[in-house]
Amino acid sequence: VTTPLRRKEGAGKRREMADYSAARLPGHQAEGGYYTFEVHVRAPDAKSGGAGARRRRIAGAVAGVCVAAVCLIGATSRPAGPVGLAEGGGVSNQMLFGSRHRTTFLDQLKTDGNFPPAVHSAMDFTVDPCTNFFQYACGTWQKKAVIPAEQGGIAKSWDTAEDKAYAALHQLMLAEYPSGSPDRKVHDWFKSCMDLKTVQEKKAAPLKPWLASVEAIDSHDKLWDTLVLFQLWSIPTMIKLSVSADEKEPLKHDLFLEPSGLVLPDSSYYDTEDDDDAKKHVAALHKYLKSITMLAGYSEEEAHASADRTIEVEKMLAQFQDDEPWVSIEDSYMHYNKSQLEAHSPNIPWDKYFGGLSAGCKESGLECLSTLGDKNNLVMDAPYFYQKLSEAFGNHTADYWKPYLRTHVIYNLSPLLSDAFLNATFKLDAELDGVEDQPARWHKCVAAVQHGLPGLTDQLYVKHHFPASAKKKAMTMMEQLRQAFISNLKNVKWMDEKTRAAAMHKAESIDFNIGSPPRGAPLWGSDN
Repeated sequence: VTTPLRRKEGAGKRREMADYSAARLPGHQAEGGYYTFEVHVRAPDAKSGGAGARRRRIAGAVAGVCVAAVCLIGATSRPAGPVGLAEGGGVSNQMLFGSRHRTTFLDQLKTDGNFPPAVHSAMDFTVDPCTNFFQYACGTWQKKAVIPAEQGGIAKSWDTAEDKAYAALHQLMLAEYPSGSPDRKVHDWFKSCMDLKTVQEKKAAPLKPWLASVEAIDSHDKLWDTLVLFQLWSIPTMIKLSVSADEKEPLKHDLFLEPSGLVLPDSSYYDTEDDDDAKKHVAALHKYLKSITMLAGYSEEEAHASADRTIEVEKMLAQFQDDEPWVSIEDSYMHYNKSQLEAHSPNIPWDKYFGGLSAGCKESGLECLSTLGDKNNLVMDAPYFYQKLSEAFGNHTADYWKPYLRTHVIYNLSPLLSDAFLNATFKLDAELDGVEDQPARWHKCVAAVQHGLPGLTDQLYVKHHFPASAKKKAMTMMEQLRQAFISNLKNVKWMDEKTRAAAMHKAESIDFNIGSPPRGAPLWGSDN
């Protein structure tokens, strides 16, 4: 159960998430120090379509199924059995049977549920789970949780695990390793990030090569050379690429093109026509972009103009995202080949763009995008966005985009620069999320090393914190879930035998990937 608490009133509410949230009220304290509100996913209208809306609808459906399933389990009239997992890999009675009486079942969970202490202490057993499952599962935690000063919010499901992992990685990165070992590279990267004296002395110097590539743009060819460079180095722009399993054929992989290009959390933050909060957010963003551009060495006049243009471009991109037409789930799985993509957005030189990315991979000893071409393995999450983006590239000179790219490269690289940049970012975070303090430097550096050397960092963590015994326990638990699911399939009345056989075959064919891939698998990589 994901349990978000948010510090600032409205933070996250604008994103229309189907959850309960909490945030600190400005000027006064609510119970427990946070403001609590319920957020519903709204119905589609002219400004709520697109890929994000599709995901929200799916998430809402899944949440509804989960709550219904819990209620049905409680209402099932079957013999009660002991609660817990069978050690030997078999299915425990509790996984197969509910309780003869719902009230008895719920009371038994409170006293004999064998929940881990951290789970039990978070639950509110005074609440009926079929009336308010969130409050039942997380109510006590929500009353007692305290949002750290350096965070705008916390989510119990993920933040606790992430905090433990970061603390463990911090200690591993501090340790010394033999020269030439892969682990030494992780240590050296972390050490260089933590060298505050050098960071303070360099100020904006690390930005210079990146800014030089932006300032050299004098044609659309050089514009796209720079966009390729940014993509290769994971500096976000208006084009976002990701590789994932096909929506209908999970054994195939597609290249997904998603809308991107905004500094603020989502497109609703730019709707300044009739939203006072949005006006404040955009004003804070303008002030921030001007500040960091001046810190990078530009004059106040240049910085102001860069901030103006960046806001103009981001408002345009936000409008493209807002205007994405609402489509059915089936229609959102449209596949394209490269020729069709070029016809759809002709002012984006896809051949040059993908070719540049492929060449960049080859320089690093890798192969990427080799299957692009006539195969229909491109999926646009937001076709309208890319159509309008293509038109924008056709309507504007290369010079038009330079201020936007300038501020974005400064923004995306600023977290690891001197204190002056960090202080500027902190002011923006305080305005948007209500944070009260900056995160510790070591936390930023762990994240930077993990991003820069993911394979080596993962190997180091697994070697020290994920023994084979832990993986065995997890595999046992997953196998128990599989067997419980298969056992349930045998008794589902609405399935015909052909459908039941296909479902059982699929369940039996699932492979479990837990914690890490097999040793030596290509996924590890070498991060050379």
